[in-house]
Amino acid sequence: MKIEFLTIGIVCFILTCVLIFLVRTPEDKGDEGDNTKAENLPRTRGISKEKSRHKSLIGSPFQMDENIKNNLSQENIITLEKYGAWMQALDDGDLSPITDEQVNFLSVCKGIRTPANSIEVAWYNYKKVVSREGGGDFGYHSISTKSRCSSIVKCNACGRNIDFCICGS
Repeated sequence: MKIEFLTIGIVCFILTCVLIFLVRTPEDKGDEGDNTKAENLPRTRGISKEKSRHKSLIGSPFQMDENIKNNLSQENIITLEKYGAWMQALDDGDLSPITDEQVNFLSVCKGIRTPANSIEVAWYNYKKVVSREGGGDFGYHSISTKSRCSSIVKCNACGRNIDFCICGS
């Protein structure tokens, strides 16, 4: 009988130890925790905050002079009205790029890379028109040189003289 009580006591003690171990909080575990505490995720929190800043600018009003609008395609204008404030902030350095696409966008803004999507095309054309209205020469370049380009073409669909067009032609 003493052996049964001793056995039951040992089993209860072991079960109690196991339960205590299982219900400890991550703070009690120290380095043994699941590493999801905020201080273990600083980059995620920073990116999340920056991502919120990016999202807050999409759809924000973006004002364009009528002379500028008259030199852009309707597709460029629609894209700029939705994303223009965001693109301006990214181009000006007020926002940090958080994706590879945004890094590529900044390369287009600097004239290092040619536009590859509708957002890049719209911003490139906008910057080109603004530059030329002000007497600048943005857009007169190729990937490897910054010389004046004579290959500006006329869009088949809308008839404008442009470097890049997304009007569907």
